[in-house]
Amino acid sequence: MKLSNLNSPCTKCIAISAHKAMRLHVATVDGFPSSFDREKLCWDLLVSSIRDNEALWEKMMLIQSDDDLKAYLIDYASIFL
Repeated sequence: MKLSNLNSPCTKCIAISAHKAMRLHVATVDGFPSSFDREKLCWDLLVSSIRDNEALWEKMMLIQSDDDLKAYLIDYASIFL
């Protein structure tokens, strides 16, 4: 999992934002999130972390239909869990 594997600067910003949101969640809410809920938790944190940024939100609409990119972002956000 490397940011350099992502081509779009917007996608990189989304990945960074999601990773930060996951680290914050682990530090302040649930230090040991369930592996059963990992994908949904990561996706929810990813979506909520960029909701207020219009440019990133537009990119999110495209990512939702790309299962491979969506899975990559989820994996990136959950690194070190």
